[in-house]
Amino acid sequence: MKQHETKGKKKKIAYPISFLLFLLFIAFFYFLYDQMVKNTAAICYTTPPQTTATDISPKMSTQSETANKEGAYKMDLLIVKDYKTSLFVLPLQSEEYQTPLLLTVPDSFAKQSVVKEGKTATISWNGNVLETYPARISAMTIELKKASSSPLFLYEKALEELIDTDKGLNTSITQAVFCLDGITNLTVMEKEALVYLGSNLLDVPARQGTLKQLEDENLIQNGTFTNGIYIEITGENLNQSGKKVTFSMEKYRSGDGAYFLLDCIGTYKKGTWSYTVGSHAIS
Repeated sequence: MKQHETKGKKKKIAYPISFLLFLLFIAFFYFLYDQMVKNTAAICYTTPPQTTATDISPKMSTQSETANKEGAYKMDLLIVKDYKTSLFVLPLQSEEYQTPLLLTVPDSFAKQSVVKEGKTATISWNGNVLETYPARISAMTIELKKASSSPLFLYEKALEELIDTDKGLNTSITQAVFCLDGITNLTVMEKEALVYLGSNLLDVPARQGTLKQLEDENLIQNGTFTNGIYIEITGENLNQSGKKVTFSMEKYRSGDGAYFLLDCIGTYKKGTWSYTVGSHAIS
């Protein structure tokens, strides 16, 4: 009888102990979970995301990426357009960052009365970019180098003539579409720059596309681009040096509203491009 009572007491004691151990086990895991949440929160909120500028400092693998004693990075680029206090530029192909840029320049450089368009240059900058289009960066220093023979400047010059002739085709437009698929002597970035220059000349938004795409988008109906202008350019080198080029251009509003520069020949001599038009055509 006594033995039976002893076993009963042991069972009564064992139950509270098991329950207590279970509570301790729960409390321990709750503590671990709480610490994990706090650590995660610290990681998430210590450094807020940057929304106005992005660090695009090049990787430390090429010579142009070495910071100078002022903490700036070097970049080689091509000056496409001079807006006095800023320049529209293209990084050279050797640079890792490949997109058109608007470059803010020091006042001392802006006041220089030298020809800057068509020249290559080396700048120092802090590695930050303002994510607009084109992206914006600021030069700490800028040094002009040699002239470039890129046919981009030839096409820009001829495009000005195309747009300025028969201006009635350009009236009441809200967009421009450029087809540059037939140009074989410009890089992707140079084509992008040409569209940007055309957008500024026409003072409307511009993009790349084809006539077929415009028809598929119902922007051309019954042969008429009601609220826009379509510009198509073809071009290729005539010699290995790339300093002699053949090209044609057209701007199209409708079947009976178009203007053409056909069979043009462009030549690069003494640091500048000139061209002759094979024939003009109007429809």
